[in-house]
Parts: sequence; structure tokens; C-alpha cells
Amino acid sequence: MDLYPGKLWNYVFGWANFGTGNGVFSFKRYHPTYPGNQDLSNADYIRLACHTMAHEISHMFALHHCIYYECLMNGYNSKNE
Repeated sequence: MDLYPGKLWNYVFGWANFGTGNGVFSFKRYHPTYPGNQDLSNADYIRLACHTMAHEISHMFALHHCIYYECLMNGYNSKNE
């Protein structure tokens, strides 16, 4: 299912909190059966899902977002990013 951290927010792929040690992520929009993902293979699905999971777990260890394009901690708001 999609995740919405607040009433006025758009969906997010994941959300984590260092202070509480909690995190959550959703793979719904990566799945090959999701509309617009017909070009994704199962390998793409697993790669994207693991990337999101590692990103959110890193937040739980106090890592912040990074501005560098290929950095794991670079935030993104859509599958295309």
C-alpha cells in the first residue's frame, strides 16, 4: 500500500526516524504489475526495493539525505528519479 506520513503529503516510498529507531517502506509502486511498470523486470523490482530498504535503514542510523546523484542517501519523490 502507499504510505502518507501526513495529511498534506504526497505518497512516500519509505519513512524512518532515528530517534525512535522505527522505519517503514512500501514496494507497491515498484512492482511490475503496477500501472506504468510493464518495462520493469523482477530483477528491477528487487533492486529498487532493496535500494529503498537500505536508504530507510540508513536513516535509522542517523544518516541524512545527500545531494550527490548516485548516493544511496539521495532522496527521491518518484520512480523516475
